[in-house]
Amino acid sequence: EDQIHNPLRAMKSSNGKAHGVKHSSDIISAVSPRVLADMGQISSSKSKKKVEKAKDFVGPKKPANAFLLFCQHRRTAVSEEYFKEKHEEISNHELTRRIALEWNILKPDQKKIYFDLYEQEKEQYEREMKIYHEQELSRGIDREPNKGRESSEEVDAAAMEMEAQSAVNALMMDN
Repeated sequence: EDQIHNPLRAMKSSNGKAHGVKHSSDIISAVSPRVLADMGQISSSKSKKKVEKAKDFVGPKKPANAFLLFCQHRRTAVSEEYFKEKHEEISNHELTRRIALEWNILKPDQKKIYFDLYEQEKEQYEREMKIYHEQELSRGIDREPNKGRESSEEVDAAAMEMEAQSAVNALMMDN
């Protein structure tokens, strides 16, 4: 607002007296760039929102990475060990922390087992995705003959128009 209505602003000291004039561009330059980006004053790559693709919940699920495979393998054992030590259930945060410590201690040849499992699951996922995409394409081809037909919205609009016309005709006949 100050830029539009009052480009010059008097600066007041703590006792309330004006002690100088500061230009609005100086004031704006003192404001954080992130705040200005949020206000739309400047453009920032961080301020641009990503457009997310619609998720396909029907298709195959992506494989878990090597660490998550390790987590799945060790989860029950770590939680049982904790229960024996503390005689209480382990929190998810503590469980993940302990598993991560174990993962960091593992030697590369021990981690290789989980990386190999990940590669196998990844190959399986790629095969399933290929089949899934082929099925989607075949379904799309089956739907193409219906291209000349009206959409359900067009049919609904036509039905409403016919209903309105018949109501008008019925009113005119009554008069």
